[in-house]
Amino acid sequence: MTRALVQKAGLVELVDDDRATLLGAFMELADRLHGSNDHSDDPSHLAARWRRRGLRAFDADRNATAGKERSDPQPDRTAPA
Repeated sequence: MTRALVQKAGLVELVDDDRATLLGAFMELADRLHGSNDHSDDPSHLAARWRRRGLRAFDADRNATAGKERSDPQPDRTAPA
């Protein structure tokens, strides 16, 4: 599941699937959430902002999938099989 999320975020392509770069980025995120950084963001606000953004992305995907399913033509059920 984690790899799917990393791909969904576009990180695999951005770093040419470099695992060390991805791990370093995740470690920096963890540091920020622990509050051990020089950034002024409150870790709880940062996590909430990230969560909202992720939920919006999941909703957009779900809506795009639902729209595609509605636009796909339905099979002709009257034709003999």
